[in-house]
Amino acid sequence: MKDNGVVVYTLYAQFFNDVSVGCNDKSWVLFDPTGRDGEHFGLKLTSQKRQKMNEMVRAANERIQAAIDTKTKSFESRQISLVVADWDTYIGKIKGRFCEDDAAPNPDDNRNLVFQRKDQTHRFTPSERLRL
Repeated sequence: MKDNGVVVYTLYAQFFNDVSVGCNDKSWVLFDPTGRDGEHFGLKLTSQKRQKMNEMVRAANERIQAAIDTKTKSFESRQISLVVADWDTYIGKIKGRFCEDDAAPNPDDNRNLVFQRKDQTHRFTPSERLRL
């Protein structure tokens, strides 16, 4: 990279609304290879499990941020900027996570969902984003 460059690192957004209760009895199974009904098979998306998964995302982001902070110092002489793009707050404000209250229990009902969904007939695009 040339001097005076910019590198943007994107942090992870939390995947779940972890306080809603609409997903508590829903399965984590996306595609059930056994042919059984995913509603009654597999790990349930309880609030506790969703909180734990979100905690893992936050922990990963902390490590990524720490690595960026460490590397930033080594690039100062070349005037290379390492910039963090943290979109987690935005995803929360637009209610773009799995298990949002008005979309639970079916994630395909959430048109703001920014993560992959089973029903790929609708994709979240920047032109549809809501102003904060």
